Amino acid sequence: NLSNNDMVFFQDMIETFIRTTEEGVSLLELQLKEKDFAQMSETAHRISSPCKHIAAMSLYNDLKEIELICKKECDIKRVTELVYSIQKESAQIISAIRNEQIENV
Repeated sequence: NLSNNDMVFFQDMIETFIRTTEEGVSLLELQLKEKDFAQMSETAHRISSPCKHIAAMSLYNDLKEIELICKKECDIKRVTELVYSIQKESAQIISAIRNEQIENV
């Protein structure tokens, strides 16, 4: 719906999602190791929009939860669980997208 059937725009949205998610998840992993919760909040915020645009709502919700938790007194156990969940789910979504793109070539 967001692309209004504009396939060029749609493909750009998909590429943006993949790029920002892969980069963002790597940053979240590093920021978690460094316990840099302020930056984790910013990273989660930055990569959540592309997730919402492609309707990856579980991923979006986990990112928003990290964003909120890291702005307050951080629950390191919960944030760690969320980062692992985000790693797994984003990898599955990106893999499915890439498989779909290969099948449509």
